[in-house]
Amino acid sequence: GQSRFPPWFGREVVAGMLDLPPAVYRKPRVLKETHDQRCDRAAEWKRQFGWERFDWTAALGGGS
Repeated sequence: GQSRFPPWFGREVVAGMLDLPPAVYRKPRVLKETHDQRCDRAAEWKRQFGWERFDWTAALGGGS
């Protein structure tokens, strides 16, 4: 069961696959921004990345 694994197990597995040092995943940085700022940053990333080309949810009638 999942209770046998520590909460950080997945983070350690991914970090190991990426050859990241423990300092990167043991002390994640804390973002000091509001929810609106995070949403704006995500929207800007989507715009720069051209997310519309990859947004499979648009085929469901919703999309972003």
